[in-house]
Amino acid sequence: MSKTSDELRTHQIELEMQNDELRLAEQALTEAHDRFADLYDFAPVGYVTVGDKGLIMQANLTLAGMLGVDRSMLPGQPLMRFIAQEDNNHWYLLMLSMLKHDRRESLELVLKRADGGCIHVQFDCLPVSKDGEAAVRIAITDICARKAVEATLERYVAQSRALFENMIDIYYKADMDGRLEVISPSCLAQTGYRQEEVVGRLMVEFYADPARRDALLRELDDKGVVNDFEVELIHKDGLPRCTSVTAHILADKDGRPSGMEGILRNISVRKWAENARDTLLQENRLLVRQLMQVQEEERRMLARDLHDEMGQLLTSIDVRAEYIAKHADDAGIRAIAEEIKRDTSASFDAGHAMLLRLRPAALDTLGLAAALTELIGSWQKQAGMKCSLRIDGEIDALDEMHAIAIYRLVQEGLTNARRHGKADCVEVIVRCVLLHAGRPAQVQVEISDNGKGLHVETVSKGMGIIGMRERVHALGGTFSLTHVPMDGVRIEAVLPAADDRKESQP
Repeated sequence: MSKTSDELRTHQIELEMQNDELRLAEQALTEAHDRFADLYDFAPVGYVTVGDKGLIMQANLTLAGMLGVDRSMLPGQPLMRFIAQEDNNHWYLLMLSMLKHDRRESLELVLKRADGGCIHVQFDCLPVSKDGEAAVRIAITDICARKAVEATLERYVAQSRALFENMIDIYYKADMDGRLEVISPSCLAQTGYRQEEVVGRLMVEFYADPARRDALLRELDDKGVVNDFEVELIHKDGLPRCTSVTAHILADKDGRPSGMEGILRNISVRKWAENARDTLLQENRLLVRQLMQVQEEERRMLARDLHDEMGQLLTSIDVRAEYIAKHADDAGIRAIAEEIKRDTSASFDAGHAMLLRLRPAALDTLGLAAALTELIGSWQKQAGMKCSLRIDGEIDALDEMHAIAIYRLVQEGLTNARRHGKADCVEVIVRCVLLHAGRPAQVQVEISDNGKGLHVETVSKGMGIIGMRERVHALGGTFSLTHVPMDGVRIEAVLPAADDRKESQP
C-alpha cells in the first residue's frame, strides 16, 4: 500500500511538471502568435491571401490603409474590385498563370482607393494551398515614390534626347584612340556626314592638319580639359571649316581614362567676322596714321607761317614803338608807345606758346629729347606746375611718327593734369627698352600727376584722351589710364620702337 502511494505521488508530480511546461509552451505560443499578428498587420507592405476564385481570404491592416477602407470589409471581396480597370486583364492572366504553373510571379499595377485616388504598387505573388484549396499570397509594395522618380527621369531623358537631337553644335564621344562612339544628328548640317557615316571612324581622319589633333591631345593629357581649341575639320565637300573644340577626359570606375566627350562648334562665321574686324581695324589705324601725318604737316606749315609772318609783323611794331618812345616830344605818346612795346612782348610770348603747341621747332631741329625738355620747362614757367622729366635711352633715334606721338602724349597729359586734375606736380618718364629675350624693342611712356583724378565721363568722352589712345593704337601700341579720385592719374603707353609696316601716302 505504501509503495502504491509513493508511485501515485511521483506520478502526480510528473503531471504537474508537464502541466507547467504546457502552460509555458502555450504562453510562448500566444506571444509568438501576437508577435506574428503585429508583424503581419503592421508590416511596411500590404499582405493579402486570395482564393482560386479571386476572392480575398485575409488581408493585413497595411493593405486596408493603402486602399482607404476598414479591414473588415475586405474578406470575401474580389481583389479585382480594387484594381484599376486598365490593369484588370493583366491581373487575371497572372492569376491563371500562377495557378497553372505553381510559380512565383511579379506585376506592377494600379490600385483604386476608396476616396477615388490611385496608388502604384508591385504585386509579389506566391501560389499556396490553404485548407486544401489553391490560393495566392501577395505582398503589395507601394511604389508611388519610385514611379515619380522614374517619371521625372523619363522627362529628363526626353528633354536630353530632344536637346541632343536638335542641338546646333556637334556633341560627340570617342574612346581613348579617338574612335567615335556617339555623335549628335547635327553632324549632318555641320559636316555633311550622317551619323552612321562617322561613328566608328577616327577623329583624326577629319582634321585638315593632324598636328592640331596632336596638340589638342597634349593639352587634354596635361589639363584633362580643353576649351575653345581652334582646329580645321574637313567637310564632306572637301573644304575645311573653322571649328572650336571643347572636351574633357572621361574616367572609368577605377579613375583610369576611358574616353573623351566634347562639343564641336562651327566658328567659320565668327572667324570671318574677326578677320573682317581685324582688317577694318588695320585700315582704320592706317587712316588715323595718315590723318596724323596730314595734321602734323598742316601744323608745321601753320607754325612756320605764324613764325615768319606774325614774327616779322610784331618785330616791325616793336621797332616803331621803340622809335616813338625815344623820339616823341609828347609824354602821353611816349607812354602809349611803351604800352605798345609791352603788348608786343606779350604777343611774342603768346605766339611762342602757340607755336610750341602747334609744332615745336626743337622737335625738327634738335630732336625729341630737347623738345620734351623745352615743353616741360614751358609748363613749369607758364602754369606754375612742378614738372620732372626722365629720359632713359636714345629717344632721338626714333622716327618722326613715333617722336610726334610721344610729344603729343606728354603734351596732352600735361594739359589734362592741369585742366581736369588740378594737379601741381607731374612726373614724366620716357624709356627705351632694347630687344631682349625675344621681346621686341619698345618705348615706354609714363605720365603721373597728383591731381584729383578724372571723372568717368571725362575718361570715356574726352577727345584728348581718345586722341592719345588712337595715336598709340595707330602705331601698334597699348594705352592704359589708371585714375583714383583725389589721388591723381597714371597714363602708361607702350609703343614698338620700330615699325616696318608700309604706309600709304596721304
